[in-house]
Amino acid sequence: MLGQPFNLKPSLLYICMASLVLSFSCVIVIILPITVYFKIPIMIALLWYGSWILFRFGFLKSTHSIIQIKRQQDNSWLVHTTMATYVANLRGDSTVTQVVSVLRFQIQNNRFPLSCLVFCDSLPYDCHRKLLVVLRNL
Repeated sequence: MLGQPFNLKPSLLYICMASLVLSFSCVIVIILPITVYFKIPIMIALLWYGSWILFRFGFLKSTHSIIQIKRQQDNSWLVHTTMATYVANLRGDSTVTQVVSVLRFQIQNNRFPLSCLVFCDSLPYDCHRKLLVVLRNL
């Protein structure tokens, strides 16, 4: 499993959850006791921001979206984004569960970590299982 690339794809689970949150937010704005003149701009902003989030992060179109990760022999990771490839270390504050894993990579000479949500449907079943084994054995 060492050196096996894990190619991430857009998660239907993430897209559904984000759409559900966006829908509930729209319902809340609709039932607010304010005038229509305030509701319309709020709804437009909400729909624009929600579609921006879905496009960039749900469909992995952001320049910082991680599309592939690969563990190297020295326990570092190759992290491929849509624009660049980095050598990074997996931080200790990463969280691994069966449904979703939050992987936080520290890139050398970069102050902020690069985070990645890996839902169970982001990878084929066998690849997701192998990734969980690799992450739990670190």
